Parts: sequence; structure tokens; C-alpha cells
Amino acid sequence: MSVPLDETAQLVVNGLVAGTILAVPAIGFTAIYAVLRFPNFSLASHITIGAFAGYAANTLGGWPASAAVVAAFVVAGAAGVVNDHVVLRPLRPAGALTTAIGAVALTIVLENVIRFGFGNDLRGYALPIRRASSASGRNRWRTSSSRSWRWRPCSRS
Repeated sequence: MSVPLDETAQLVVNGLVAGTILAVPAIGFTAIYAVLRFPNFSLASHITIGAFAGYAANTLGGWPASAAVVAAFVVAGAAGVVNDHVVLRPLRPAGALTTAIGAVALTIVLENVIRFGFGNDLRGYALPIRRASSASGRNRWRTSSSRSWRWRPCSRS
């Protein structure tokens, strides 16, 4: 069974995007450990705070995606600095293990605050989505800009 060339190219792009999504937090975790000498497990919570800030700016504020991404970075960075100064910096003199446990506790608190504020439902950004549809052997592009759009797996024919 051979895979068409355009599908192979799409799979390569999907793999690069998924790899980038995993690599960026890993690089941040490594950089924080290299500088501060303790594993800051609250990094994922700061990423979550940024993601929800971008979501709120895009869907509730009506901001375009580029401005929402900037807002996400600013809010996540500010949350990281505030949490470091308020929670983690006072724990550093006690040692790396104590600070790491404090980072785990901070993660639990931050994720539950986000869960309390936004709930557990799946969410989507208000973006126009371009999807290819095949009609009579030709690919046609459709744009969907509905705010209630949800990703659904497509069936292969």
C-alpha cells in the first residue's frame, strides 16, 4: 500500500508540529534546571495559564489569533515570575528537593485554580478553519468560522 506524496508531506508537517509542541517545554525545563539547579515542575501549569489566557483573549475578548498568542506569552511569563518570587524563591535556601516539592504543590494549586475557573470541558479557539473536501475527485477548500467548531476525526474512503 503506497501513501500519496501530498499525504506524506502532511504527515511530515504534522510530525514537526507535534515535535515542536513537545520540544519547547522540554527546552524550558532544561534551561530552568541548568540555571536554578532544581526541577521546576510548575512549568506545565504556567503553559496552561498562558493557553487559557490566549483562549480568553481570542474567544471572550474577540482578539485575533496573533494578538491572543502575544497575550498568552505575556500572561504565562508574568505568572511564572510572580510564582517564582512568591512561592519558589523562599524555598530555595532549604535545598533542591524542598523546592521541587514546592513546585509540585504549586502545580497542583495552579491547575486546580484553572480547572475551577474554566471547568473541564474541551475548548476551541475562534479561528477560521480551512478543510479540504473532495467532490468529484477535486479538492475544494471550505472555510468554517463557527465558534462552536470542534475537531472530529474524518473517515477515510
